[in-house]
Order: sequence, then C-alpha cells, then structure tokens
Amino acid sequence: MDMHTAPTPRRPARTEPSGLIAWLKVLDAALRLVEKSVWEIRQAAEETVTWAREDWTRLLTELGAFRERASSEQERFLRMAAAGVTLGKIAGSYRLHLTKAAFLPRARAARSLERLHAENARRFRELCEAQGGGFLKVGQLLSTRRDILPEVFVDELASLQDQAPKLPYPVVRRALEAELGGALEDRFARFKESPCAAASIGQVHEAELHDGRKVAVKIRRPGIETTLALDLELMAFFLRSMEGTLPPVDLDTIEREIRESLIQEVDFALEAEKTRALAETLPRTPGVRAPAVVESHSSKGVLTTEWVDGEKLTTALDAAAPSERTRLFETLVQSYARQILVEGAFHADPHPGNVLVDRDGQIVFIDFGCVGFVSPRSRREYLRLVQAFMVGDRATVAEALFALGFETRSGRPDTLLTFADGLLGVLRSPEKLAALDSADDVAAELEKLLEAATDDPVVKLPGDFIMIARVFGTLGGLVLHGRPEIDPARTLLPVLAEAMSA
Repeated sequence: MDMHTAPTPRRPARTEPSGLIAWLKVLDAALRLVEKSVWEIRQAAEETVTWAREDWTRLLTELGAFRERASSEQERFLRMAAAGVTLGKIAGSYRLHLTKAAFLPRARAARSLERLHAENARRFRELCEAQGGGFLKVGQLLSTRRDILPEVFVDELASLQDQAPKLPYPVVRRALEAELGGALEDRFARFKESPCAAASIGQVHEAELHDGRKVAVKIRRPGIETTLALDLELMAFFLRSMEGTLPPVDLDTIEREIRESLIQEVDFALEAEKTRALAETLPRTPGVRAPAVVESHSSKGVLTTEWVDGEKLTTALDAAAPSERTRLFETLVQSYARQILVEGAFHADPHPGNVLVDRDGQIVFIDFGCVGFVSPRSRREYLRLVQAFMVGDRATVAEALFALGFETRSGRPDTLLTFADGLLGVLRSPEKLAALDSADDVAAELEKLLEAATDDPVVKLPGDFIMIARVFGTLGGLVLHGRPEIDPARTLLPVLAEAMSA
C-alpha cells in the first residue's frame, strides 16, 4: 500500500442514542407509574365514594331507625297521654263521687252514680274508638261482661263490636311480603284488596292460591304487640280505678285471663297451632268442623286458612225452619260440652261472626285466637258439678265448686249455689227458658245474682271459668234470641256419658 495514498475514510460506527432511550424509558415508567397511580387513586376514590355511600346509607338507616323509634316513642307518649287524661277523669270522678256520696241521701247518691256511669261509659267508648288497637279489643271484651261492669257500660260498649278500622291495602301488602317473603303476586294468583272482615288485632282478605284453592288470609296489624302491651297496662289502671264501684269480683283473675288471652291472640303461629288442634277434635261432634291451615302461607304475623262459604250463625238461625233451628242449637251445645268436658280445649270467642253455617248445614268455627284450656282434674270436677246439679244434689254441687277453686268471702256456698242456679238451672228445668220472655226478666235474674254477690261476694274464681263464663254468656244470648225447642239435659246426655268413660 502506497504510503502517500490517502486512506479511504471509514463510516463512523452507528451509535445508539442511549440518553434519549433512557429518558424515554424513564418517561414510560413515569407514565406507567402515573397511570397506575391514577387508577389506584381512582379506585381509592371509588372505594371512598362507596364507603362514604355505605356510611351515608348506614347513617340514614340509623337515622331512619332512630326516627322510627322516636316516632314510636312519641306515639306511645301521645297515646299514653290521651288515654291517661280520659282514664284519669274516670278514676277521679269516681273518687270524687265516693266523697260526695257520704254527704248525700242514699237515693240521691244512687241517681248521681247512675249519671256518672253513663258519662264515663261514653268517655271510655270514645277512648276505645279513638285509640283502636288493644283498647278496642279490651272494650269489645268488656262489652260482654255484665258480671263486671254496670249495665250502662255494657250497653254503651256494645257498639264497639263492629268498630275496627280497616288497614290500607299498601300497608297490608307490605306486611304480607315482609312476613311471607317475595312479591305478593308470587304467593297469590288473586288477592282481594278490600278486606272481608276487620278486627282490632288484624283483618281478613279473600284470596286464591296458584293451585286454585280459595283461602282466607288474616294479617296482623303492624305494631299491635307494642300497642297492646301499653293498652293492657292502662286497662289494669282503668279496672282498678273503678274497683270501688264494681260488684265484688275477683278482678285479679279476670284481668290476668284477659291479658293472657289477648297476648296469645297476636301470635298467629300459636293461633295456627290451635286451629290445627281443634280442626282435629271438633268433627267428633257430627256436623261441626274448622277450616284447614295453609302452612306454606302462614307465619307469626299471617294466618292463611281454607275459605269457608257460609253465613253467620245468627243469620242462619233467623232464616231456618223450627226443626233446623233446633238441630243447630243442639249441635252447638253438644259441641261446646264435648270441647270443655272431653277434649279440654274450647273455642272461647263464639260471637256470631266466628261461628258460621256452611252450605252443607255444618257449623264451622273460625278465628282461634282465643282458645280456653281445661285441665283433666278440672274437667272431672265440672263433670261432677253438672251431674250433681241435674239430680239436685246441692251438697255435691258446693263441693265441686270449692274443688274447682271458687271461694266466697264468708266461706259459705250460698252465693256459689245461686250462681250455679242461674247458669245451670236450665239443665234441670228447660221450661225456665220460656219463662224469660223479656229483657226485664233477664234483668231480674241478673239482679238476683248481683244481690247475692254483694251480700257474700265471690272473692276467687278459677282461671278457666273466666273463658267458660264468656261462652255461657254468648250461648245464653243465642238461646234467648232463637228460642229453640230443645231439652238441654237430653242434648247433653251423650256427651256426659262420653266424659264419664274417658
């Protein structure tokens, strides 16, 4: 190679722009980091929003619950205040009367007391109508208790029997869906919005299941348990405020039995159990039955039973021929005798709306919220009482009454025997029914009982008798209304024979 020949210049080697690439990599990493941070921030923000929304929702829920509690307490306070004012007036007026009566002639004091009874009866009726709930139920119960309250109270409270406000359909729907779960349409093929019956504890709607069965759906009034508890306390105060003006009776037992029966009435799961039990035993009297419970559509606050196409017993009795009227009465009396003396469980609320006559002429008991129970020992004593009374063995009648738990202030049986004559006299003398031709005759009989109770009061009653007396009172009213040509003793003989062999 010639030393003087200039060398061919070499193309410089390609160099990577390492600084730029590094910068780009840093930028890319930074962007990735920013992007990741943005997403993390966004996610955190969303979670924060979610948490905030949940916290806010939780806060609103808690505030809502607090408002509901506050509203409930406010309602409770207002209810107690309104009831307290009225009951306070009643109690105060009686205490004032007792003071004034000491300075008045007897006749004038008696007239003053009659006027006071009338005024306070009106006050108490208006209170029951305004407050509803437990007060209405208590008023309805007291309207049948001529043995406790003055006549004017019973007459004034009688209108409460049909005074139950209807629940609005949206309230009914919400209660049903909460109790049974799911939409109402998923449970029922058809549901009649207007109730066919409304009572103080709940109301009944006609409906149809998806399998085509026609049913009666009984819905408990929302909040009735709380309301009832308060009203029962106020009822106790009311009865105590009147104690000095009432006939001498065992108020403790009466109050306890009313309280226990009402508390049981608001538990529809318990009512379903009692309905199933009596649906099994009632048909043992031919021509008597109870509707079947639809278990899948029942809960503590809802009771669904088969629908009964029928009419009220009183309506059926009014329209029936004499022979059919007699048959219905005999069937009803036999059924109650068997329920009390043989089965030991009986339907304890037999007002006309709860005893129907279906298209086949069968007596159908419905609404088993109030059921009375009689122990085997008490059943034996009641059987002994009826047997002894029918043959005129007054000594054994007295023994049975004392064994059952009746007590008089003196310890003598005279008052108890007078009451037994009034309640059971028709068993020995069916013609006694025909002798009671008017309300005056009934009032005269009642006056005899009250006079005996005043001279030597009954200071202790067996708990089961409170319910039995309620049944006796209703049956007695039906007998006086329908005037059937029946021989009660002959009607009862088959049941008495069955009870003796049990």
